[in-house]
Amino acid sequence: MKTFTPPQTNLNASNVVLGPMRISDLDDQEVRTLIGTARDVGINFFDHADVFSLTIAR
Repeated sequence: MKTFTPPQTNLNASNVVLGPMRISDLDDQEVRTLIGTARDVGINFFDHADVFSLTIAR
């Protein structure tokens, strides 16, 4: 996995970011598999924007 250092940090982040926008649609085992697989392939950058957990009913 290629990595980069975000500006003004000492972090080593993967070039691929996991954004779990629809993670609330998954059951516990599916979430564990998703996160585990991401980490296994070197993804260490997770976008946890609070909008990912919102569901808007219309």
